[in-house]
Amino acid sequence: MSNFSTFFPAGSGGGEGSGINSYAPFSVVSENNPQGYIESTGVYTNPVDDSVWLKTGKFLSTSLASTYPNATIAIVPDAATAPEQYTRSRGFAANATHVYATNYSNTNIYKFDITTGTALSASSVPSSTQSTGVALTSNRVYVYAHIGSGVYVIEVFDLNLVNIPGEKITGVPVYQEWRTLVKSGTSWFVLGPNLKSVLEYNSDFTSVLNTYNVAIGGSSTATLYTIAYDGTSFWLTSQGLGTNRAYQYNTSFVATGASFEMTVIQSPATSLSWVGYNAGNSKYFALSQDTASPFETYYQQYESVIGDAARTDSSGSGQPLFIKLK
Repeated sequence: MSNFSTFFPAGSGGGEGSGINSYAPFSVVSENNPQGYIESTGVYTNPVDDSVWLKTGKFLSTSLASTYPNATIAIVPDAATAPEQYTRSRGFAANATHVYATNYSNTNIYKFDITTGTALSASSVPSSTQSTGVALTSNRVYVYAHIGSGVYVIEVFDLNLVNIPGEKITGVPVYQEWRTLVKSGTSWFVLGPNLKSVLEYNSDFTSVLNTYNVAIGGSSTATLYTIAYDGTSFWLTSQGLGTNRAYQYNTSFVATGASFEMTVIQSPATSLSWVGYNAGNSKYFALSQDTASPFETYYQQYESVIGDAARTDSSGSGQPLFIKLK
């Protein structure tokens, strides 16, 4: 499968005989100049040895991963979808067609059209005094809610926001960062109370199965902010690193070294450290949130692609660098 461990490698000099994901400068002018260069895609097939290179700053669909099985994968803003605007959210989850979110002004759970951002329906979260985190599976919406006197529950809804009282989870612990929670199989994953660990709970939150201590970004002092799961890897963010990167971890919460930069797309959103994963369309997303009026949330979708950020040769030629695919 494609190399998912390093999104933006440091790179090295490349050329004929160099390894996959090495770099080399090529002087390109226009279509088939030099021979084998496709200007629209940035792909260059070297006629000397039939090696295939991609101009940095150009990206190919991951549908070509079987053609280039060890090529570097990057996560970049999805150029085909514009950011969507929603009421400022306490909790947020998405699938291929809809967004499910709680907000700051009431205790309801809302369903939105993911294409237009239009609110379609809302449902009251029973007895809630504050509704926060939202988790989503193929047929359920889970809402973490405070129902008073230090009591917390997870209310369960179907995808049409019909409450299912018989599936409610009671006696749920209280933690500081319940804006995101992950359900994978029969386990729940939440940020620990010290915000420097991830706790794995059983299905009804009666037992901690594992505690994973995390030094995000290699920092022993930075605290965790959000958690997401893409079916293979976990992604964590922090607001204490001075960066808006999401960091990848394996299922044992060992850092892989991969990360990607999330970008504030729409002003005046000024807060951004929220990563999520939309299993419905296999896209990542980030949320920008206003910290002042009009207090909105902006949803920006990201996609996995083959390629790397634009680079030029640092040895003096100034030529664009290409990354070797094959």
